[in-house]
Amino acid sequence: MPNITFTRWLQKLTSVRVDKPVTLIHCAHTHTSRLSGHFLRYDTQFTGDRGYFNIDGLQEIILLMFVDCDGTAFTTLRPYTLDKCNYYSSMVGKEFDVVIKEPVTKSPHYAAIFAA
Repeated sequence: MPNITFTRWLQKLTSVRVDKPVTLIHCAHTHTSRLSGHFLRYDTQFTGDRGYFNIDGLQEIILLMFVDCDGTAFTTLRPYTLDKCNYYSSMVGKEFDVVIKEPVTKSPHYAAIFAA
């Protein structure tokens, strides 16, 4: 199964079942200038009071929307390349495993969930 990978725990994932596969439901090529500051903050905010993922310098992006097994939707932004855009477009409707490289202990919210 393909993965959707995050380097750190993000606030937007706190209500998502990351322990189960998620389904890609939308893929769009866009520009960061077309997205509101509110959306960019939602999409890039780390858990806790740890700041935001830096997307400075990105102009063309791929906006992906996923839904988890409980129906909770979330988005993620990826740098645009034609190959990546074609790949993700071909994967709409497919399941992905969520991979978060940062240890669970770095997120108090997830440490409690995975300890249960």
